[in-house]
Amino acid sequence: MVILLRHTFGICEIDHVTNETASKKKDTSKVSLRNQRGYIITMIVDFLSIVLPMTLLCTVLAEWTYLSGAVVILVLLFSAASKRHGSSRNQEDGLYSLRDYVSTYRVSMMLITCICILAVDFKIFPRRYAKTETYGTSLMDVGVGAFVFSNSFVSRQARGISTM
Repeated sequence: MVILLRHTFGICEIDHVTNETASKKKDTSKVSLRNQRGYIITMIVDFLSIVLPMTLLCTVLAEWTYLSGAVVILVLLFSAASKRHGSSRNQEDGLYSLRDYVSTYRVSMMLITCICILAVDFKIFPRRYAKTETYGTSLMDVGVGAFVFSNSFVSRQARGISTM
């Protein structure tokens, strides 16, 4: 959800068209320094707005996960309603393709999986998120199914593309 929130507000978006055309014209140190600075700023913003909140919500702020999820959903709904009501521009400008949504889902699934795999060995990680030891279903069991589901979107066999 934090990835959707970041895309909704458009924090620190890099114009890829400008970067491609600038690299085709002249390769000067000033242009590459500006692109590198923008890339570093984007990486810092991504870390602070995506990775850090996910890590904190899986460890230290585990009791606040439901409340923060509800707040993020309300902010997303409010932002979407204000953009729909306030803008009269073309509808295709603000829409992402299905490929972007699937990629965003896969990235967030991989990120939360890596965070949980690394954090499960520490005492700060809540046991209710860990894999069940005897029977039942936990969040980690649901995560395994979500991981398989997200990879089924991009598999060649599921899409009916034959391998060479």
